[in-house]
Amino acid sequence: MSQSVKEQVKSGLRLGGGVAVFLVAMAPLVDGLRRVVWEAPPHQLVWSPIGCVEFVLAASLLVSTAPVWMYLIAGCMLIGSIKGVLVFVANLVISYWKGAVAGNDPWDAWTLEWATSSPPPAYNFAFVPVVASRRPLWDLKHPEDPDSRYD
Repeated sequence: MSQSVKEQVKSGLRLGGGVAVFLVAMAPLVDGLRRVVWEAPPHQLVWSPIGCVEFVLAASLLVSTAPVWMYLIAGCMLIGSIKGVLVFVANLVISYWKGAVAGNDPWDAWTLEWATSSPPPAYNFAFVPVVASRRPLWDLKHPEDPDSRYD
């Protein structure tokens, strides 16, 4: 089976794009960086010179070899993300202007961080609270049925 030159170039670009993306993904591992970190060393960040070159090469190969459906999916994801951000911002604005004020313990929680006023004072507690169970605030709210009795 003979392929035309155009098909050979396309397949070569697809293979090159796959190799480039693989190398970009695996480059941190070669240098000893774990896959899941909250902060990368400065020389491995995307905005470092090597990171920029890798990103531009991978993106250009991906753009040159991607079929149309990939662009459609990317556009739908972008539009969905924009709609999600707009809903979030609208919720923030509406809640700020028309939302009900939450009390000191709006969740009827069991833990001590909800025992102080909202916002909490700088010292947090006027005295050190006694913790006798896993649910100390429950014990304060319901002295007739403390959780410490079941521990």
